[in-house]
Amino acid sequence: MDKLEIWTRRSIIAVLLVITAGAVVRATGSGLGCPDWPRCFGQWVPPTDATEIDSSYLAHGEVANIAKTWTEYGNRLIGVLVGFIMLYTMILAWRVSRSNKRVLYWITGAALLIPVQAIQGGMVVKRHLDPRLVTVHFILALVILGLLVRAYLAMRSGHTTPKGFLSPEAQPRKMAFWARLAMGLTAIQVVLGALVRGSIEIVVAESEAGLPRGEWLGRVGLIDWIHRDAAVLITFLVVNLAWKLKRSGCQEKVLLRSASLAVGLVVLQCLAGVVMAYGDLPPSFQVIHITLATWLMTALFFQERLLAAECELQQQGA
Repeated sequence: MDKLEIWTRRSIIAVLLVITAGAVVRATGSGLGCPDWPRCFGQWVPPTDATEIDSSYLAHGEVANIAKTWTEYGNRLIGVLVGFIMLYTMILAWRVSRSNKRVLYWITGAALLIPVQAIQGGMVVKRHLDPRLVTVHFILALVILGLLVRAYLAMRSGHTTPKGFLSPEAQPRKMAFWARLAMGLTAIQVVLGALVRGSIEIVVAESEAGLPRGEWLGRVGLIDWIHRDAAVLITFLVVNLAWKLKRSGCQEKVLLRSASLAVGLVVLQCLAGVVMAYGDLPPSFQVIHITLATWLMTALFFQERLLAAECELQQQGA
Protein backbone atom coordinates (compact mmCIF):
# COMPACT_ATOMS: atom_id res chain seq x y z
CA MET A 1 0.00 0.00 0.00
CA ASP A 2 1.57 3.30 -1.09
CA LYS A 3 1.58 6.59 0.82
CA LEU A 4 -1.30 8.18 -1.11
CA GLU A 5 -3.50 5.14 -0.53
CA ILE A 6 -2.74 5.28 3.21
CA TRP A 7 -3.60 8.98 3.43
CA THR A 8 -6.77 8.52 1.38
CA ARG A 9 -7.86 5.85 3.83
CA ARG A 10 -7.07 8.21 6.71
CA SER A 11 -9.15 10.89 5.00
CA ILE A 12 -12.09 8.50 4.77
CA ILE A 13 -11.81 7.72 8.50
CA ALA A 14 -11.56 11.45 9.28
CA VAL A 15 -14.72 12.25 7.29
CA LEU A 16 -16.59 9.42 9.03
CA LEU A 17 -15.43 10.90 12.35
CA VAL A 18 -16.65 14.40 11.53
CA ILE A 19 -20.03 13.02 10.41
CA THR A 20 -20.34 11.27 13.79
CA ALA A 21 -19.32 14.51 15.55
CA GLY A 22 -22.02 16.32 13.61
CA ALA A 23 -24.52 13.69 14.70
CA VAL A 24 -23.54 14.32 18.34
CA VAL A 25 -24.08 18.06 17.84
CA ARG A 26 -27.51 17.54 16.35
CA ALA A 27 -28.65 14.90 18.83
CA THR A 28 -27.66 17.03 21.82
CA GLY A 29 -29.24 20.18 20.41
CA SER A 30 -25.86 21.93 20.30
CA GLY A 31 -26.15 23.32 16.78
CA LEU A 32 -26.35 26.87 18.13
CA GLY A 33 -23.91 26.27 20.97
CA CYS A 34 -21.78 28.80 19.06
CA PRO A 35 -24.31 31.37 17.79
CA ASP A 36 -21.88 32.97 15.32
CA TRP A 37 -19.44 31.77 12.65
CA PRO A 38 -16.50 31.38 12.11
CA ARG A 39 -15.87 32.61 15.65
CA CYS A 40 -17.73 31.41 18.73
CA PHE A 41 -19.23 34.16 20.88
CA GLY A 42 -16.90 36.54 19.05
CA GLN A 43 -13.80 34.58 20.06
CA TRP A 44 -11.58 32.08 18.27
CA VAL A 45 -11.55 30.00 21.47
CA PRO A 46 -14.84 30.13 23.37
CA PRO A 47 -15.02 30.74 27.14
CA THR A 48 -15.08 27.85 29.56
CA ASP A 49 -17.48 29.50 32.00
CA ALA A 50 -20.99 30.80 31.32
CA THR A 51 -20.26 34.02 33.23
CA GLU A 52 -17.61 34.94 30.65
CA ILE A 53 -20.07 34.84 27.73
CA ASP A 54 -21.09 38.14 26.13
CA SER A 55 -24.86 38.30 26.71
CA SER A 56 -25.35 40.28 23.48
CA TYR A 57 -25.01 36.98 21.59
CA LEU A 58 -27.93 35.45 23.50
CA ALA A 59 -31.61 35.84 22.71
CA HIS A 60 -33.82 37.48 25.33
CA GLY A 61 -34.19 35.13 28.28
CA GLU A 62 -31.72 32.59 26.84
CA VAL A 63 -29.20 31.02 29.21
CA ALA A 64 -25.70 30.10 28.05
CA ASN A 65 -24.85 26.40 28.01
CA ILE A 66 -21.10 25.79 28.08
CA ALA A 67 -21.49 22.05 27.40
CA LYS A 68 -23.35 22.76 24.16
CA THR A 69 -20.88 25.49 23.24
CA TRP A 70 -17.92 23.15 23.50
CA THR A 71 -19.79 20.32 21.78
CA GLU A 72 -20.32 22.55 18.74
CA TYR A 73 -16.82 24.00 18.98
CA GLY A 74 -15.35 20.50 19.16
CA ASN A 75 -17.19 19.64 15.96
CA ARG A 76 -15.60 22.68 14.29
CA LEU A 77 -12.13 21.68 15.49
CA ILE A 78 -12.58 18.19 14.05
CA GLY A 79 -13.70 19.80 10.79
CA VAL A 80 -10.49 21.88 10.71
CA LEU A 81 -8.44 18.73 11.32
CA VAL A 82 -10.22 16.98 8.45
CA GLY A 83 -9.46 20.01 6.26
CA PHE A 84 -5.72 19.75 6.93
CA ILE A 85 -5.73 15.98 6.34
CA MET A 86 -7.57 16.47 3.06
CA LEU A 87 -5.26 19.29 2.00
CA TYR A 88 -2.20 17.10 2.57
CA THR A 89 -3.84 14.20 0.72
CA MET A 90 -4.62 16.45 -2.25
CA ILE A 91 -1.06 17.82 -2.37
CA LEU A 92 0.25 14.25 -2.21
CA ALA A 93 -2.08 13.22 -5.04
CA TRP A 94 -0.77 16.04 -7.27
CA ARG A 95 2.80 14.99 -6.50
CA VAL A 96 2.55 11.23 -7.06
CA SER A 97 -0.66 10.47 -8.96
CA ARG A 98 -0.82 12.83 -11.95
CA SER A 99 -0.87 9.87 -14.34
CA ASN A 100 -4.04 8.52 -12.74
CA LYS A 101 -6.44 11.31 -13.64
CA ARG A 102 -9.48 9.71 -12.03
CA VAL A 103 -7.84 9.38 -8.62
CA LEU A 104 -6.41 12.88 -8.89
CA TYR A 105 -9.74 14.48 -9.78
CA TRP A 106 -11.73 12.56 -7.15
CA ILE A 107 -9.33 13.49 -4.35
CA THR A 108 -9.09 17.09 -5.54
CA GLY A 109 -12.88 17.33 -5.78
CA ALA A 110 -13.28 16.00 -2.24
CA ALA A 111 -10.65 18.42 -0.89
CA LEU A 112 -12.20 21.43 -2.63
CA LEU A 113 -15.60 20.57 -1.17
CA ILE A 114 -14.22 20.87 2.37
CA PRO A 115 -14.19 24.72 2.40
CA VAL A 116 -17.59 24.68 0.67
CA GLN A 117 -18.84 22.44 3.46
CA ALA A 118 -17.38 24.78 6.10
CA ILE A 119 -19.02 27.87 4.57
CA GLN A 120 -22.31 26.03 4.21
CA GLY A 121 -22.03 25.04 7.89
CA GLY A 122 -21.69 28.73 8.71
CA MET A 123 -24.91 29.38 6.78
CA VAL A 124 -26.63 26.69 8.88
CA VAL A 125 -25.67 28.59 12.04
CA LYS A 126 -26.62 32.01 10.63
CA ARG A 127 -30.00 30.67 9.46
CA HIS A 128 -30.65 29.20 12.92
CA LEU A 129 -30.45 25.53 11.88
CA ASP A 130 -32.82 25.71 8.92
CA PRO A 131 -33.67 21.99 8.41
CA ARG A 132 -33.19 22.27 4.64
CA LEU A 133 -29.68 23.64 5.05
CA VAL A 134 -28.86 21.01 7.69
CA THR A 135 -29.91 18.31 5.20
CA VAL A 136 -27.72 19.82 2.47
CA HIS A 137 -24.83 19.95 4.96
CA PHE A 138 -25.17 16.23 5.62
CA ILE A 139 -25.49 15.35 1.91
CA LEU A 140 -22.31 17.32 1.13
CA ALA A 141 -20.44 15.24 3.72
CA LEU A 142 -21.67 12.06 2.03
CA VAL A 143 -20.54 13.33 -1.38
CA ILE A 144 -17.04 14.00 0.01
CA LEU A 145 -17.01 10.52 1.53
CA GLY A 146 -18.12 8.95 -1.76
CA LEU A 147 -15.38 10.69 -3.76
CA LEU A 148 -12.72 9.50 -1.31
CA VAL A 149 -13.99 5.92 -1.30
CA ARG A 150 -14.04 5.93 -5.11
CA ALA A 151 -10.43 7.16 -5.22
CA TYR A 152 -9.29 4.62 -2.63
CA LEU A 153 -10.88 1.69 -4.46
CA ALA A 154 -9.43 2.86 -7.79
CA MET A 155 -5.95 2.84 -6.23
CA ARG A 156 -6.55 -0.54 -4.63
CA SER A 157 -7.64 -2.09 -7.94
CA GLY A 158 -4.32 -1.03 -9.44
CA HIS A 159 -2.39 -3.62 -7.42
CA THR A 160 -4.99 -6.32 -6.73
CA THR A 161 -6.58 -8.84 -9.09
CA PRO A 162 -10.23 -10.00 -8.79
CA LYS A 163 -10.34 -13.65 -7.76
CA GLY A 164 -13.66 -14.73 -9.29
CA PHE A 165 -16.18 -17.32 -8.07
CA LEU A 166 -16.01 -21.05 -7.52
CA SER A 167 -19.51 -21.62 -8.90
CA PRO A 168 -19.67 -21.48 -12.73
CA GLU A 169 -23.27 -20.32 -12.39
CA ALA A 170 -22.27 -17.17 -10.50
CA GLN A 171 -23.67 -14.01 -12.08
CA PRO A 172 -21.57 -11.06 -10.86
CA ARG A 173 -23.34 -8.68 -13.25
CA LYS A 174 -26.70 -9.34 -11.60
CA MET A 175 -25.15 -9.14 -8.14
CA ALA A 176 -23.54 -5.82 -9.09
CA PHE A 177 -26.96 -4.55 -10.16
CA TRP A 178 -28.47 -5.51 -6.80
CA ALA A 179 -25.52 -3.90 -5.02
CA ARG A 180 -26.08 -0.64 -6.94
CA LEU A 181 -29.79 -0.79 -6.15
CA ALA A 182 -29.11 -1.32 -2.43
CA MET A 183 -26.57 1.49 -2.43
CA GLY A 184 -28.90 3.87 -4.30
CA LEU A 185 -31.85 3.13 -2.02
CA THR A 186 -29.64 3.54 1.05
CA ALA A 187 -28.54 6.96 -0.23
CA ILE A 188 -32.19 7.94 -0.66
CA GLN A 189 -32.95 6.49 2.76
CA VAL A 190 -30.21 8.60 4.35
CA VAL A 191 -31.73 11.73 2.79
CA LEU A 192 -35.19 10.66 3.98
CA GLY A 193 -33.81 10.22 7.48
CA ALA A 194 -32.37 13.73 7.38
CA LEU A 195 -35.74 15.05 6.21
CA VAL A 196 -37.51 13.19 9.03
CA ARG A 197 -35.15 14.79 11.54
CA GLY A 198 -35.74 18.20 9.98
CA SER A 199 -39.50 17.64 10.08
CA ILE A 200 -39.26 16.81 13.78
CA GLU A 201 -37.56 20.14 14.40
CA ILE A 202 -40.33 21.94 12.52
CA VAL A 203 -42.97 20.05 14.54
CA VAL A 204 -41.29 21.04 17.81
CA ALA A 205 -40.95 24.67 16.71
CA GLU A 206 -44.58 24.97 15.58
CA SER A 207 -46.30 22.94 18.29
CA GLU A 208 -47.46 24.07 21.65
CA ALA A 209 -44.87 24.34 24.41
CA GLY A 210 -44.19 21.19 26.36
CA LEU A 211 -45.09 18.70 23.61
CA PRO A 212 -43.90 15.33 24.97
CA ARG A 213 -40.79 14.00 23.19
CA GLY A 214 -42.56 10.72 22.51
CA GLU A 215 -45.15 12.51 20.33
CA TRP A 216 -42.66 14.28 18.05
CA LEU A 217 -42.23 11.46 15.54
CA GLY A 218 -45.94 10.71 15.39
CA ARG A 219 -46.61 14.17 13.97
CA VAL A 220 -44.13 13.91 11.11
CA GLY A 221 -46.55 12.01 8.88
CA LEU A 222 -46.07 10.15 5.60
CA ILE A 223 -42.32 10.68 5.17
CA ASP A 224 -41.64 8.79 8.40
CA TRP A 225 -43.65 5.78 7.22
CA ILE A 226 -41.84 5.78 3.87
CA HIS A 227 -38.56 5.86 5.80
CA ARG A 228 -39.61 2.83 7.86
CA ASP A 229 -40.83 0.79 4.87
CA ALA A 230 -37.66 1.57 2.91
CA ALA A 231 -35.61 0.19 5.81
CA VAL A 232 -37.32 -3.20 5.42
CA LEU A 233 -36.63 -3.25 1.66
CA ILE A 234 -32.97 -2.28 2.08
CA THR A 235 -32.48 -4.95 4.75
CA PHE A 236 -33.86 -7.58 2.38
CA LEU A 237 -31.57 -6.44 -0.45
CA VAL A 238 -28.43 -6.38 1.71
CA VAL A 239 -29.10 -9.81 3.29
CA ASN A 240 -30.07 -11.35 -0.06
CA LEU A 241 -26.90 -10.08 -1.73
CA ALA A 242 -24.69 -11.45 1.06
CA TRP A 243 -26.41 -14.83 0.74
CA LYS A 244 -25.90 -14.88 -3.05
CA LEU A 245 -22.22 -14.03 -2.66
CA LYS A 246 -21.67 -16.86 -0.20
CA ARG A 247 -23.63 -19.30 -2.31
CA SER A 248 -21.64 -18.41 -5.45
CA GLY A 249 -18.32 -19.34 -3.85
CA CYS A 250 -16.90 -15.83 -4.00
CA GLN A 251 -13.12 -16.01 -3.51
CA GLU A 252 -12.60 -12.31 -2.82
CA LYS A 253 -12.33 -12.14 0.97
CA VAL A 254 -12.67 -8.34 1.10
CA LEU A 255 -15.95 -8.59 -0.81
CA LEU A 256 -17.30 -11.27 1.53
CA ARG A 257 -16.25 -9.24 4.58
CA SER A 258 -17.90 -6.09 3.26
CA ALA A 259 -21.10 -8.06 2.60
CA SER A 260 -21.07 -9.49 6.14
CA LEU A 261 -20.33 -6.04 7.55
CA ALA A 262 -23.23 -4.56 5.57
CA VAL A 263 -25.60 -7.20 6.98
CA GLY A 264 -24.49 -6.44 10.52
CA LEU A 265 -24.78 -2.70 10.00
CA VAL A 266 -28.23 -2.80 8.41
CA VAL A 267 -29.57 -5.00 11.23
CA LEU A 268 -28.12 -2.70 13.89
CA GLN A 269 -29.44 0.30 11.97
CA CYS A 270 -32.97 -1.12 12.01
CA LEU A 271 -32.71 -1.91 15.73
CA ALA A 272 -31.54 1.64 16.44
CA GLY A 273 -34.47 2.95 14.40
CA VAL A 274 -36.92 0.84 16.41
CA VAL A 275 -35.47 2.14 19.69
CA MET A 276 -35.80 5.71 18.41
CA ALA A 277 -39.36 5.23 17.19
CA TYR A 278 -40.63 3.57 20.36
CA GLY A 279 -38.22 4.97 22.93
CA ASP A 280 -38.91 8.72 22.74
CA LEU A 281 -35.96 9.46 20.39
CA PRO A 282 -33.04 9.06 22.83
CA PRO A 283 -30.18 11.34 21.71
CA SER A 284 -27.55 8.59 22.01
CA PHE A 285 -29.43 6.43 19.51
CA GLN A 286 -29.74 9.35 17.11
CA VAL A 287 -25.94 9.46 17.02
CA ILE A 288 -25.76 5.68 16.55
CA HIS A 289 -28.40 5.78 13.82
CA ILE A 290 -26.59 8.41 11.73
CA THR A 291 -23.17 6.83 12.27
CA LEU A 292 -24.39 3.40 11.21
CA ALA A 293 -26.02 4.91 8.11
CA THR A 294 -22.72 6.40 6.91
CA TRP A 295 -20.82 3.19 7.64
CA LEU A 296 -23.46 1.19 5.75
CA MET A 297 -23.17 3.51 2.73
CA THR A 298 -19.40 3.04 2.76
CA ALA A 299 -19.66 -0.77 2.99
CA LEU A 300 -22.19 -0.90 0.15
CA PHE A 301 -19.99 1.30 -2.00
CA PHE A 302 -17.10 -1.11 -1.43
CA GLN A 303 -19.35 -4.01 -2.43
CA GLU A 304 -20.55 -2.34 -5.62
CA ARG A 305 -17.03 -1.38 -6.79
CA LEU A 306 -15.58 -4.82 -5.99
CA LEU A 307 -18.42 -6.54 -7.85
CA ALA A 308 -17.86 -4.21 -10.81
CA ALA A 309 -14.25 -5.45 -10.90
CA GLU A 310 -15.47 -9.06 -10.81
CA CYS A 311 -17.76 -8.29 -13.77
CA GLU A 312 -14.79 -7.01 -15.75
CA LEU A 313 -12.84 -10.19 -14.91
CA GLN A 314 -15.67 -12.41 -16.09
CA GLN A 315 -16.06 -10.38 -19.29
CA GLN A 316 -12.33 -10.72 -20.05
CA GLY A 317 -12.58 -14.48 -19.47
CA ALA A 318 -15.47 -14.73 -21.88
